[in-house]
Amino acid sequence: MLVEPDAGLFSKAPSPAPAPLPMQRVTISVRHGVPVWSNYLIAMALLLVVPVFGIARRSLFEKSRWEKGGVAE
Repeated sequence: MLVEPDAGLFSKAPSPAPAPLPMQRVTISVRHGVPVWSNYLIAMALLLVVPVFGIARRSLFEKSRWEKGGVAE
């Protein structure tokens, strides 16, 4: 595969062709079928945010309720 690194700007009107530059070889390697575990770990962490927040709120509520319950010790 040959890639021309200096293809120029595509938004300008074409100008007279400058002197040709020497070709540069670019190597591209494509890997497929390789699992990226960081995506799964990030998704699991984001999914656990809501349940952890709910458990913390419930725990604080129960603690407050028991403290205000009026039960003599």
